[in-house]
Amino acid sequence: MSSEKQTAGIGKGTPGPGRPKGVPNKVTANVRAALEASLGPDGGLSFFKRLRVKYPEEYSRLVGKLLPLQLTGKDGDSLTIVVENLAEPRK
Repeated sequence: MSSEKQTAGIGKGTPGPGRPKGVPNKVTANVRAALEASLGPDGGLSFFKRLRVKYPEEYSRLVGKLLPLQLTGKDGDSLTIVVENLAEPRK
């Protein structure tokens, strides 16, 4: 048996350990940060309001992506969804 330290063989044609589970991809995180910054000081609210009016199908797709796949209310009961008018600010 050799007393030499065994390595993962990085750089010798074998893959390294990779990114640990749960650590976000740096490129994805940077793109998300740039996208958020591009939305402006109102957080993009005006953009999404215009999108809802001008392109309701696309707006609905985005909203659908935000919803969890399985919805249940308190204690497993049915869920009640309330949709508010985004054109008027909350008071």
